[in-house]
Amino acid sequence: MSTSAKLLLPLFDASWQGALLVVLVLGAKSLLGSRVSSRWHFAIWFLVIARLVMPVTPPCQTSLGNIFSFSRILGMGPSLGGGNRGGDQAFFPERRRAGSALLSAEFGAGPAPENQSAIADPGHSPIDGSAGWILLFWATGGAVFLAVLAWNSLQFSGRVGRAAAVSDPVALGVLRAALQDAGVRRCVRLLEGSEVSSPCLVSALRPVVILPLGFSASLSKSELRFVFLHELAHLRRGDILIGYVVAVVQAVHWFNPMVWYAFRRMRADREVACDEEVLARTGDASAADYGRTLLHIASLISVIRSVTGVAGILETRSQLRRRIVMITEFDSNRRKRPFLAFVAACVLGVAGLTGAERAPVVEPATGKVSKGRMINLKPAQKPASRSSKETSPTAMLAGNTDFEASLISPMGVTGQGGGAPESLVGGKPFSLTVDPVGTIQYTIDRKGQVVGMAARTNVRFRDDFVAIDCDALDFVTSTSEFAATGGKVVVHQGKGTGNCKAAKYQLGDDRIVMDGDSVFTSKAPDGSVRRIAGDQIVISKHRGKVGYKVTSRNAGIETVGAAALPNP
Repeated sequence: MSTSAKLLLPLFDASWQGALLVVLVLGAKSLLGSRVSSRWHFAIWFLVIARLVMPVTPPCQTSLGNIFSFSRILGMGPSLGGGNRGGDQAFFPERRRAGSALLSAEFGAGPAPENQSAIADPGHSPIDGSAGWILLFWATGGAVFLAVLAWNSLQFSGRVGRAAAVSDPVALGVLRAALQDAGVRRCVRLLEGSEVSSPCLVSALRPVVILPLGFSASLSKSELRFVFLHELAHLRRGDILIGYVVAVVQAVHWFNPMVWYAFRRMRADREVACDEEVLARTGDASAADYGRTLLHIASLISVIRSVTGVAGILETRSQLRRRIVMITEFDSNRRKRPFLAFVAACVLGVAGLTGAERAPVVEPATGKVSKGRMINLKPAQKPASRSSKETSPTAMLAGNTDFEASLISPMGVTGQGGGAPESLVGGKPFSLTVDPVGTIQYTIDRKGQVVGMAARTNVRFRDDFVAIDCDALDFVTSTSEFAATGGKVVVHQGKGTGNCKAAKYQLGDDRIVMDGDSVFTSKAPDGSVRRIAGDQIVISKHRGKVGYKVTSRNAGIETVGAAALPNP
């Protein structure tokens, strides 16, 4: 996978899951309503911010990432490997189709198998070819977004620079009293200017409250006090710094309309939370006066355009009705439900701040199984001579592994997900074993269905008809055919044993084809040994009887005949 694709896929995952989390947050806010505080309605948006900035998330079975993941759909896992690449191409035609085969796992952490040849180099992603252009387009959009924000901030800074200090002793006295009431010990300057249309707080390091020219003379002392308390609430809550963080995150996810909508709602919730803080300090009796103050201000000024690093008392008229409703219904004695708010935040956090569950991996050194999503296999019952501990099945089984399963052709697997392992349903059961440095890997298509399998290093295959020992065994679901390769293949059928260079076994048809210097030996009931040999030996079962067909090729002439061997 290219470097550009590695950067883009986590970004797309974060943006997509962040959009889903926005929907859940909006639903939770609608359900909880006034049962939780306005501060909670604002703070819950930090879960969305956290997800948007997290490049890596811990896997979880209940994560939103399990719904869809760009990394799992567009990011290719390691390809099926081994010493026989030619065999892989021959017996896995699906892999030659661009982007048609995907490994079914994000392998968990753990020591890699000692036999590194069992795992090929990582595959490429379908977006590799265009990933560079997509990355350039994304970076350009983010740069343009930040440039516009910087330009607007510079313009507003110029207006602040032209504002003059307020000399009205009444306004300055009201500000000093508001600072004391709000518990703010920092020095806050008071300015006024003709180029500012609404009261606002500017700068988090050197805070300044700016009023429109002549604004203080238009309000009573109590109304002016409400204005100052609102702006100081922004200062106490750190809304200026939060605004900068939001701007950077929005620049990263500028292409996501749900992020734009979420942050617009977050700014509206910020104003309501400040209103609630003002009322908490002034008391229930002042709620009506505060509401009338907002309406009076709305009649005097125009709405200030949202600028990063600035927090005004009236940034949008569309939310004014909601703020007035909250103010008129405010009751400090009304019992809120913090436990309900906590539970809702935890549920949203578990769903939104986690990622798609990874497939577990059996670590060859310890046999320990890493946590993750299970592929649908049923653990085999190990012989008594081996450890009784079962090996949990995965998309990649490594190290001293055995399992049993049934396959259906060509539908693949069912019941994807976590929980107890499930067997691959239908078809004919079989079992596989590899040695401590061996691996078993699966190929799945874009629908999550198994289309192939590969086992490497001292592989033992068994079913009720045949047993095969080889170094490499590949399976294609669409044809239900096992292909054994690796230089030396040993076939056990009944009481006979055969050797060949390669073999193909049709699962369900009880038919095995031995190719390349094939020899099969069987012992008769009287103890005598009978032997057949040829370039190809076909062993099949028909109506309960096993038959043998031998093909020999000599000087371009092919001879085919039936061989008689004792029944098993």
